[in-house]
Amino acid sequence: MDGFLAGMPDWHVIWENDFNRGYVTGVTLVLLVIVAVLVLKIIFRLLFRVRRCREIVVKAPDGDILVAYDALNGAVCAALEDFAALNVRDMKLFRRRSDYFLELFCSYDASGEGHFPDEVKAVKERIFSVLKERFGIASVKRVRIRLENLTGLTGVPERRDETPVVLTPSAAAGLPPAPPWEK
Repeated sequence: MDGFLAGMPDWHVIWENDFNRGYVTGVTLVLLVIVAVLVLKIIFRLLFRVRRCREIVVKAPDGDILVAYDALNGAVCAALEDFAALNVRDMKLFRRRSDYFLELFCSYDASGEGHFPDEVKAVKERIFSVLKERFGIASVKRVRIRLENLTGLTGVPERRDETPVVLTPSAAAGLPPAPPWEK
C-alpha cells in the first residue's frame, strides 16, 4: 500500500507550473461540457418524447371527452371504405404533449387506376375531416401511412429462388460492360 501511495503525485506538485494547470483545466472543461450535453439530452428526451396512447382527450368547458382507440379505429376504417385499393391492417396512436399522431399500416392494390400519392393525400384529408366532424377532434396533427404490402403489380417477374439478383450495367446506358469475372 505504501508503494501505491508513493507512486501517486502530490496535488500541490501538479498545480506548480502553468502547463499542468492548463492541462487539468482543459480536461475538467471537456468533462463538464460532456456532462452538460448529456443532461440536456435527457431533459429534451423527457420534454419532447412521443408515447403511444389508447385514447384521445377532447377538451370541453364542462368536462373532457375521452375517445378510445377502438372508436377511432372504427371511424378510420369506415372513412376508408371508399378507397378500395387501400386496406388498413393496423393503426397506432401516438401523443406528444397535447398533439396526437396516427400511424396506419396498409397494403395497397396497384392494379387499379389510382395514383398512390394522390390517394394518400385524399385519405389523409378524409381522416382529418371525419375526426373533426364525428368527434370534434382537432388535435390529430399528422397521419402517417406505412405501406407494408403492394399487390396487383403486372409486368414484374416473381422471384422463385433465393439466389441473389445481379444487375449488370446496360450498354444502352453508355456504361462499360461488366468484367468477365463478374458474369
